[in-house]
Amino acid sequence: MSPLDEDVEILLPLIREYDVPLLRQQCEEVLLKQEASLELVLIAAEFDMQRLLEKMVEKCSSLPLPSIDHTKNEAALEIPHELMFDIYRSVVSTGYTTISVSIFR
Repeated sequence: MSPLDEDVEILLPLIREYDVPLLRQQCEEVLLKQEASLELVLIAAEFDMQRLLEKMVEKCSSLPLPSIDHTKNEAALEIPHELMFDIYRSVVSTGYTTISVSIFR
């Protein structure tokens, strides 16, 4: 993660607390340029960044299955179940049908 990304993560709680929508939008723009990750799904959900959330859910469907498996990635445990369901559904709909049973435990 670049220093700018770390700055964004530091700024987001302050942006929410002091209600600075323009700065939140600029942070979202920075995050939209990042590689897909479950961590960004969490950030998008927590800070109500709908465009980032949609992009990350879509892009996470193309990640290797172990990287979104909650038994192998702790970030997956923190993501709301309905979002993980969307990611898994996207994985299945994109043709990745060899999902391990362990991800549903």
